[in-house]
Amino acid sequence: MQIRAYKNEHLCHRLCRSEEARAKWIASKFGTLVKNNPDIKSEGTSSVGKEHEASFKHLRKYAIMVQQCNPGSVAYLYLLEPTTTFQRFFPRFEAQKNGFIEGCRLFIGIDGCHLKGLSGEVLLSAIALDANNGIFFNAFCIREGEIVASWS
Repeated sequence: MQIRAYKNEHLCHRLCRSEEARAKWIASKFGTLVKNNPDIKSEGTSSVGKEHEASFKHLRKYAIMVQQCNPGSVAYLYLLEPTTTFQRFFPRFEAQKNGFIEGCRLFIGIDGCHLKGLSGEVLLSAIALDANNGIFFNAFCIREGEIVASWS
């Protein structure tokens, strides 16, 4: 193997030294919207974040469907009180539980990744190894942040 060219250019997500948004980042998020609507007011750009917030309203219906359509399954949806702001969501399917108990090794790997939402949610996941050393998806949780309480 031979390296012919090296470009010292990083295109990592959210690689900044400052907490403030830079013009280049803002342009990447709203450039197409502004080009297509040159007379847009600043109030119109806030709808991008509202679409993300609106998607969390569907979680309550999804939690009910999980429990109705999958006997033995559970789905926990936690909201911040006294508002109805999303805090965390944890569905647990009966098939996942049975699959782990009946066909997996007694090993659980856990990991988390940050989601691209405005609220900084984290997707936590637990996996196991089956008899063929394949990855068995055991559980997941969408959480408001990666803290010790999240894993419990």
